[in-house]
Amino acid sequence: MNEMDMDLMFYVSLCVTLIIVVGAGIYATRMVKSAEDYSVGGHRASGAIVTGALIGTLIGGAATIGTAQLAFCVGISAWWFTLGLGVGLVVLALFYAAPLRKQKMVTIAQFLVGHFGEKAGLITSISSSIGIFFSIVASFLASVHLLSTVFQLTIIPSILLTALIILGAVWGGGINGAGLVGILKTVLVYGTLSVGGYGAYVMLGGIDGIGALFPVMPWLRMDGVGTWKAVGDLVALVVGILTTQTYIQAIYSARTTAVAVSSCLTAAAIVIPIGLPAVCIGMFMRVYHPDILPVNALPLYFMEYLPSWLGGAAIMGLLLSSIGSSSGLALGVGTMLSRDLLSRFVGRLSSQRLLAMNRLCVLAVTAVASVVTYIYYDALVLTLNLYSMAFRASAIIVPMTLAVFCARRLTSSEAVIVMLGGLVPALGSAVLGVGVSPIMFGIAGSGILAFGAMMRKQR
Repeated sequence: MNEMDMDLMFYVSLCVTLIIVVGAGIYATRMVKSAEDYSVGGHRASGAIVTGALIGTLIGGAATIGTAQLAFCVGISAWWFTLGLGVGLVVLALFYAAPLRKQKMVTIAQFLVGHFGEKAGLITSISSSIGIFFSIVASFLASVHLLSTVFQLTIIPSILLTALIILGAVWGGGINGAGLVGILKTVLVYGTLSVGGYGAYVMLGGIDGIGALFPVMPWLRMDGVGTWKAVGDLVALVVGILTTQTYIQAIYSARTTAVAVSSCLTAAAIVIPIGLPAVCIGMFMRVYHPDILPVNALPLYFMEYLPSWLGGAAIMGLLLSSIGSSSGLALGVGTMLSRDLLSRFVGRLSSQRLLAMNRLCVLAVTAVASVVTYIYYDALVLTLNLYSMAFRASAIIVPMTLAVFCARRLTSSEAVIVMLGGLVPALGSAVLGVGVSPIMFGIAGSGILAFGAMMRKQR
């Protein structure tokens, strides 16, 4: 791709991206009349909007750029990320969606407050917000690296441009904006990534060629990173889906339970296979361009091996995927901050004031993520996402599951102890770097404490 093509691709892709995302956000603003409309679409969102909101957040920088980055380093086991996301959606659809929707809530914290009291809700809001924030930064990083590499922008302009497009996607339209952007980017990302992945697979020589180019371990085994780490990562992804505000928010926004369930299953069918072409491209770039930065594997492939017009569309899809994911996650954190934390200090607000506070929280989250992205510019995208899943779920998954399937089996004080018993071991294992996903320690800690509390009641 020559310099003139690059200049043309830059302006065309950037302008089209801005027009699509901001246009969808402005259009979605027309659907927002209250705080309920903004956060959960007034509990009447269609299947397309719910599916779009789920996919728009899930298929982000980690599922595309991050998966290719990890495949460049370790091979096919990078597929665990999108595979785990899909499994999590299936579990959410089959076992959690209907019980969660029995109460028309907006946040996970509100659901747990109804079962275990205010302290449990406070811990939920704080741990979820911090955990999800890691994912926002991860998607921010993917977008910033993309803008820096492809368009030769420096770090600060890349960060500012990413922040502006994020706000354009969800500032006005909330969950509806996230859903519309999700639908648009899914079509674009799926098409270009499928074409690019198939091309990489063919150029590698298919199954036989890949087998000849790479040793079985670690490149061609799903447990190439280690069995326990692979299992831990899968568990982290599944429980991360179950306890992430953005995905629960999408479930609450559906107009019926059937719509919520079918939307989750549709999103799973789309998310699971999308990691495979990214893996092929990452492994291809490892063979033919081993000296590049791993995070640049996917965008550089699109630039070098696709026609300029398709490469430009592919880069635009990557940008949309990274920014769309950040937008949905920022909306989730902003909703929790406004409804579960700040509302404690300002008291009951009218719907319009709550809507304004929600939007201000989304703005604040995006601003802080911009600063953190600048500080941790060289962090590994998928690593941040996996730690994010672990931190947001460690305190929540056990009491949430008990609330769904064994209502009120813990007292309020016991629930708080169980939640802290999950969070502390997870944080400790992450700090010590024990080599196993922190979520394994978190679930073990909270599970043991919950089991002990329930056994005492049966004596």
